[in-house]
Amino acid sequence: MLLFIFLSIGNNRCMNIYSNFNKIKNAMLASFIISSLIFAFKAFFDFLSVKFNNDIVSFSALSSSLEFFAPLSIAFFTTFYLVKGRKSAKALLSLFSAFIFYSVFTQSKSYFFAILISLLTYYCYENLNFITATLLIILSTLIFAVLCTFLFDYYNNLIMVMATFVSNKGNVSSALFGFINSLFSPFDFSNFENMFYYKSFGSTALSDNHIISGAVNLFKAGIKSNSIINYLSGHSYLIFLIVGVFSSLFKELKGVEKIVFIVIFSSAVLCGNINLFMLFVLFESPYLFLSMCAVSSLCYFCASLVKISVGFSFGGGIFEILSNADKYVYLVTVSIVFVAIGYFVTKYFYEKYGISSLLNIYIPNKLKNTVSSLGGVQNIIRFNDNSIELRNPKLVDEIKLDCEIRENKIIMEKSIIDDLKEYIA
Repeated sequence: MLLFIFLSIGNNRCMNIYSNFNKIKNAMLASFIISSLIFAFKAFFDFLSVKFNNDIVSFSALSSSLEFFAPLSIAFFTTFYLVKGRKSAKALLSLFSAFIFYSVFTQSKSYFFAILISLLTYYCYENLNFITATLLIILSTLIFAVLCTFLFDYYNNLIMVMATFVSNKGNVSSALFGFINSLFSPFDFSNFENMFYYKSFGSTALSDNHIISGAVNLFKAGIKSNSIINYLSGHSYLIFLIVGVFSSLFKELKGVEKIVFIVIFSSAVLCGNINLFMLFVLFESPYLFLSMCAVSSLCYFCASLVKISVGFSFGGGIFEILSNADKYVYLVTVSIVFVAIGYFVTKYFYEKYGISSLLNIYIPNKLKNTVSSLGGVQNIIRFNDNSIELRNPKLVDEIKLDCEIRENKIIMEKSIIDDLKEYIA
């Protein structure tokens, strides 16, 4: 969804879709770091809220404040690195617009909307004069906030229909929950998981004449329930899955991306919030993201199958997982398996596809054979003066190309490289 929204607001000229897809990820690198740190502090305050909450210091209030600050920081920094000229003024306008949006549309603090506001700001300033763009951004944001408020009940009803479909199917419910929840995760849409974490779709029980609903609330109350196994335990295997994904993908990244990825990964493992990690993977390779969603369903299915109970109350980070597990042999054994699955699945999809080949780029007929012989657009990383750097040089058809292969670089005629740059670089 985010991909197509971004692409639809690109310039009217023949655009390089790969560059657009990469551009927003690069613009978000600072946002990724700051948001990961915010989520880490939020998880810390959630922990303090559970353990030491009192009337003097409300740690839950501090956590909520950070939850509101995260999308604002994303709106500011993403816009700052997207736009050209008067960066600070445009980024501040994006931040102000995001503040207006979340003040009107109070039902969600998803950073997804902050990204959309950044893209809107980028588009308006690229195509309109400063004053017109500023007024249009503020007006559009306000209309969008009112529209989201109006449509939220319909969205909530849709989520309830999906939750009804998923629930009460035994082990299959776990697999469906894992897949759908992972599919929603990069957009930070928590309404679906909340139906199972805090509401009756995650089972109910009576304790001290109080009805307790939701898997997380049942776990907090010390009540044993199959819903904890079905909807919480799989998260533990999912955390180890991303350990494998990180181990494999980290080797493929360059420069500052590696630093950003370390921060995102550390925050996800320590705090249990995998949303930014999944968003980063989605930008890097949609194929890999979809494969992770499929494997995550396997994580929840296996947890339900072996009846391992690993509950959590404030995120599901690695330390919370280890302290709450009831079957350490199953936890450790199957976790090692999922680390290996994450590693090899990532290695396969990244080497074979890299950035999704679904991102079709206009290429003239005279260059199509050359691009195909190089392993496709998704196999091209960057162009140098007289060489092309590739993800997987084994995909190169040396018979069709008059070239020289040096590690992951292809040396060929400069005129051909210049022609390719016009449409791909």
